[in-house]
Amino acid sequence: MSEPRAAGEVRNSKTLWFGMFGSPVIWSIHLILGYTFSEAACTAGLLNFTIAGADGVMLALILWTLLAMAGILWNGWWSYRSWRHYAALNPEEEHPLQAFDRDEFLALSGLLLSGIFFLLLLINLYPFFVLRPCV
Repeated sequence: MSEPRAAGEVRNSKTLWFGMFGSPVIWSIHLILGYTFSEAACTAGLLNFTIAGADGVMLALILWTLLAMAGILWNGWWSYRSWRHYAALNPEEEHPLQAFDRDEFLALSGLLLSGIFFLLLLINLYPFFVLRPCV
């Protein structure tokens, strides 16, 4: 009878670890693929169209950034739900941002990291509106 419970704990543990490291991984993949795509597209002359003064490469990079932001928001939402679940298991907490056990700490860390990396991607959007990707 303890085997299904152990399997559920392993599944929850994997979910919590993904919640903690998912946002940095999404941000890293965004940077690597974004720079690779912009270099390849500018060198090969791909997406040579303009919509409302915006290059096709710039629009593709903005779309890619918004997609990464959506992934980080989803990861943050999942971490928030996990954190509220584990925080409800410890109603005697004095401080709401205090983590009593490993699971609550992982969920809270995932939530805070999602916020940080979402802000980093928001900051990464600014150069798209000021600079041209292909010069």
